[in-house]
Amino acid sequence: MDTLHARSEARRWLASSWLEPELRPALEAMDEDAIALAFGGQLSFGTAGLRGIIGPGTARMNVHTVRRATQALAGVILAQPGGADRGVAISYDTRHMSRTFALSCAEVLCASGIRVYLFTQPSPVPMLSFAVRETGAQAGIMITASHNPGNYNGYKVYWQDGCQLPPGQAEEVARRMRALSFGDEKRMPADEARQCGLLADMPVPVIDAYFAAIQAACPPCPQLEGGNIDVVYTPLHGTGRDPVCRTMRDAAFTHLHMVAAQAVEDADFSTTPSPNPEDERAFTLALEDAKALNAALIVGTDPDCDRVAVMVLGKDRAYHALTGNQLGALLLDYLIGQLKQNGRLPPNPAVVKTIVTTTLARKIAEDAGCTVFDVLTGFKFIGELMGQWEQNGEHRFIFGYEESCGFLAGTHARDKDGVIAARLAIACAAHHAAHGRTLLDALEGLYARHGYFYEKTLSIAFNEADTGRMARMMGALRAHPPKCLGNLAVLAVRDYQSGLRTDAGGARSALDLPQSDVLYFELEDGCWACIRPSGTEPKCKVYLAAHGNSHALAQARLQALIGDQGRLTGQP
Repeated sequence: MDTLHARSEARRWLASSWLEPELRPALEAMDEDAIALAFGGQLSFGTAGLRGIIGPGTARMNVHTVRRATQALAGVILAQPGGADRGVAISYDTRHMSRTFALSCAEVLCASGIRVYLFTQPSPVPMLSFAVRETGAQAGIMITASHNPGNYNGYKVYWQDGCQLPPGQAEEVARRMRALSFGDEKRMPADEARQCGLLADMPVPVIDAYFAAIQAACPPCPQLEGGNIDVVYTPLHGTGRDPVCRTMRDAAFTHLHMVAAQAVEDADFSTTPSPNPEDERAFTLALEDAKALNAALIVGTDPDCDRVAVMVLGKDRAYHALTGNQLGALLLDYLIGQLKQNGRLPPNPAVVKTIVTTTLARKIAEDAGCTVFDVLTGFKFIGELMGQWEQNGEHRFIFGYEESCGFLAGTHARDKDGVIAARLAIACAAHHAAHGRTLLDALEGLYARHGYFYEKTLSIAFNEADTGRMARMMGALRAHPPKCLGNLAVLAVRDYQSGLRTDAGGARSALDLPQSDVLYFELEDGCWACIRPSGTEPKCKVYLAAHGNSHALAQARLQALIGDQGRLTGQP
């Protein structure tokens, strides 16, 4: 990190005429270390957007980094025939600066003559994905940092198909960003943009159409009418509150109990140590309410409401958290069963999962006559397949999911949808309750039919200043891949960066997925491990999966893999 350059850049910001007054006090208060981190690099446009800590600096989320990215995006949109008139849909979550960043995007786009549809209140990611296609927009922007801590925010870009920005357009935005200096952005005040017809609120019929699409995608569930179970729901201070409640009202479900303290917008997420529903700590308050109500189910959505997690009341009277893999398997099994029962399973039905999602999903889907497709991590790859099938008719999408609690049923969105997933989770629990089963019982039934599958995801954080460590780690693994993991032989290594699969004997074959910095280790008896660096944060993820014909064997294998993960990360 070039500390001299960082200090010089900080001084340039302080001396500029374009620095927003609100940023000046924080910038003036920075010490040398803070300046080095905030100005030692630039917030990169990766994985179709930006994400970072809020504050002044070229490597931080602030109105200047947002405007610069949006000016670059404007150039890409203007290069599309009719792109300016088709416009951009913009939404935002409940985080610090989210609406300010959304308005900043609108002002830059309108200054370039690009029409903007702006949501009037914080709204979920899937609603933005839907709105892009419903309005015929060229692109969409979602201001969110998903389930990161409260000091983060982010900027996700969607393309005309409702998927996150494709690699070609993302690279072009990044190229244009590099060519722009801070302060070069054009801006049109929001009032002026409204007067000249460039800025408008998102039309209410578009929002209504989103809920109608959810209603149409959900199979009838008589048990929801009134409700045969009590459900506690927490939006974790995020955008899910109103949409989840509305879709449950549409289903005539009256036993949804909101966690009152977490139903209010709170950008600091002060009632929980983590706004991530994958983290059981996020359910602390919900657990208190659930125990008082003897609720059968707890449902939580993350701040931008694209992810869902649940806790289930077992017959031991304790609450048990389901993993994303487990919940996805239950939803998939329930959805297929209900579609078949109602005569709604389409011809050539297809299920799409990421390569790091449980193999149990494949067993369930194929047993029901569905074709299963694996894609790289990231819901945009699921959305791309959906778009292809919409054009060529080869398959009919029914369900897609990733292990990190992201699920989608129906074709209304091209990203994971916590609203419809919450409704399906409640319907699934109500359906099984009507037959005397909990979701835990239903999961055990899946294991009994298909084998036991247990998974664990580990997140390994790196020092923000050590930008090269992840690359060195991945390079070492490619040069010297392990021969075994957790006492299981490595049968083959899939290197998605080179596009090659190499088996234990050295034979190579081509992989059919896009290039990505991912290593996947095929192990004995259907077990596997995978490692990939994050595209937005200084960390990597390690995915471990074990299989066995008994609970004991699968769990023993998983624990052995967890104990041996240092072979992948170099961590003790």
